Amino acid sequence: MGRYLAGVWVDGQVQVVDTSALRPYVDIYVNDVNSHGMVVGYRLTDTSEFHTDAWVYQAGRARALPALHPGDSTWASAINSRGHRGDIVGTNRSPFVYGSQAVLWPADQPGTVRELTVSGDSPDVVDGTDIDDDGTVLGNVGPWLGEQQYAYVWPARGTGYRLAVPEGTIAPFGYAVHAGVVAGTVLRWDGSMGIFVPTRWNLRTGIAEVVANANFGEVVEVNRQGTIATTRALIYRSGTVREPGGEIRVLSDRHTAAGYEGSPLSNAVMWKGC
Repeated sequence: MGRYLAGVWVDGQVQVVDTSALRPYVDIYVNDVNSHGMVVGYRLTDTSEFHTDAWVYQAGRARALPALHPGDSTWASAINSRGHRGDIVGTNRSPFVYGSQAVLWPADQPGTVRELTVSGDSPDVVDGTDIDDDGTVLGNVGPWLGEQQYAYVWPARGTGYRLAVPEGTIAPFGYAVHAGVVAGTVLRWDGSMGIFVPTRWNLRTGIAEVVANANFGEVVEVNRQGTIATTRALIYRSGTVREPGGEIRVLSDRHTAAGYEGSPLSNAVMWKGC
């Protein structure tokens, strides 16, 4: 029976991430990598309670990240390229307790973790989703498709706030933030059927806009040019949509994307000229 290994591609060559320091575990997952070569993800340590631990890989060694309380489950969602390391954002959950907390593992305070709270509210479910290079954190509040669901931003300086909802839509969900732009989805009704449509939020202007009137799969990333990548399409700032084939998982600022030919079990591919 095969098993998954954590790996990164550097200059076109795959390098296996040494996760031996995290053993024992049932499985290992990679969620993000920054420009310094630091990798973050989580390990699954059992299949009864499905306990997970966030981890970071740096300079050839992986280490677990601390939880808010001993015994809590954690996972790291994203890492930025701030300073010489990178701030890490993720989610913390306590066993046998409903709810979750968005958390930050700051680069300038290694070995520490702090909760990211929602201003003026105490929601049960708060997840940390992504982090910009300036330290701005993106999260989502409330259960998926619940009446209280909304996307939330903790700016690098100042008070956190909800993202606006484009008129005629509901259930905003933020997936990625980069260079002051958030990419995500909202639910729009088309007759009696609801469809999740890709949406762009400009954090500088506060403008929220639906960028395509079709479901192109889960939003993956947004780059500095404002191009949004979903699993099936590239949506440019001009509104042009390109479907390169395969499943997109990565989008860079250098007009390249990467993913799979058809599924995670097929060959990894790179698309240029994006």
